[in-house]
Amino acid sequence: MTHERSDDDLEQHLATMLHERAGQLSSRVAVDREVIGRARRRRTAKLASMGSGVALCTAVVVVAALAMTGSPRATKDLPPATQPQPTIRVGTTVPVLPSSSWAAFAPPRFAFAPRSSAASAIAEGAFVVWGGQGAGQSRLRDGAWYDIATQQWHRISASPLPAESYPAGAHFLAAQATGDSVVIVNDGHAARYWPRLDHWLMLADIPLTQLDSLAIVDDAAVPSVVLSGADHAGRAAYAAMQFPSGEGSSLSWSTGSLPGRSAGRPVLTPTGLHTLVHVDSALELSVIAALDRPDHQDFSDLKIPSTFKPKVWTGREMIGTTGTTGSRLIAFDPATRTLRTVEHAYDGCANAHIWTGKLEISWGATVCKTHSPFDVAFDPVANSVTAVARAPIVGRLGSAFAVSADGRLFVWGGEDAHRKLLTDGAILTTH
Repeated sequence: MTHERSDDDLEQHLATMLHERAGQLSSRVAVDREVIGRARRRRTAKLASMGSGVALCTAVVVVAALAMTGSPRATKDLPPATQPQPTIRVGTTVPVLPSSSWAAFAPPRFAFAPRSSAASAIAEGAFVVWGGQGAGQSRLRDGAWYDIATQQWHRISASPLPAESYPAGAHFLAAQATGDSVVIVNDGHAARYWPRLDHWLMLADIPLTQLDSLAIVDDAAVPSVVLSGADHAGRAAYAAMQFPSGEGSSLSWSTGSLPGRSAGRPVLTPTGLHTLVHVDSALELSVIAALDRPDHQDFSDLKIPSTFKPKVWTGREMIGTTGTTGSRLIAFDPATRTLRTVEHAYDGCANAHIWTGKLEISWGATVCKTHSPFDVAFDPVANSVTAVARAPIVGRLGSAFAVSADGRLFVWGGEDAHRKLLTDGAILTTH
């Protein structure tokens, strides 16, 4: 038989529980439901009397924030991934990032078809959007760029890229900034575009017959475009083109083999190309020190979940989650070959995952049918989790997005949850 505790006892219990939670951030402390329920009712009544629209009590927010900002252990072992937490919403379970704000920007004033899944990148202050899928699932081959300084859109001249050559359902379209230009990959073809000059240069065809992923290039590495996929014999391979400063007129692809097909996005750093690959039923790390001399070191027994797909590079860690529905952030350090995890710091169902230079952000409409999206920001240095401010545009799938040199996120186009193509955009500032 239980006895209902007095308000004084409950307040003392709540204070003790919060103190213990703050001192044991890395462990999961059970929350006393009676304490939280009673505290919520009393706090809600007080807020209502003041005319406040706040839905959750302060005590609940504090407990949740402490639970999600604990310092996880760096470990090579990882327990099975949890299912996504339902109905995690901005401003309720985590505090909103105080320095985050959105600003809408206008669409082009000229005719520019709405689209999703366009190639996008920012080079020399120009947000470039090219190609993508238009109405009726048509493949578009035009583009525009937004001048960040003048806030004006400009047309992109006709591209030399040929029509898509891969079969339906296997198209590959991506963009990579290289100095003052953007390299656009469209199936097995590539071209370089200078937005300020409105000038195109056709590059040699990519010597791969299938493309899996575009590598992330670290700021300290030689500007490059690196693609993983399969060669003409069907073997796992990569192709790389480097754009060093003071380059001559000759640009060519270098190729090499990989021990397996890539999982998520490879990362090119000053120490080489780091690729997580599928070997049998496990993931291994392949490290290639020099792209033009494809001798690689392979590291196994990493105990990385086989469904891990890194999508972001922080300069130190490859970040992602398991499968497509996880809310547990997984960070893998290829230099030390160690893992760490943070609960509720990632939304695997979100459409976009971005590194701003300081924060990893999951943003956009959910791609999961049974999961409510939450726009979450993770700071790997402070090891903290916050929510970004509400956007002035609806969440979307297939949006064009890129991060500017000052860390601002530019989002344009895409489609809403009902597959309606969108023509608006917005800019997120986080610091």
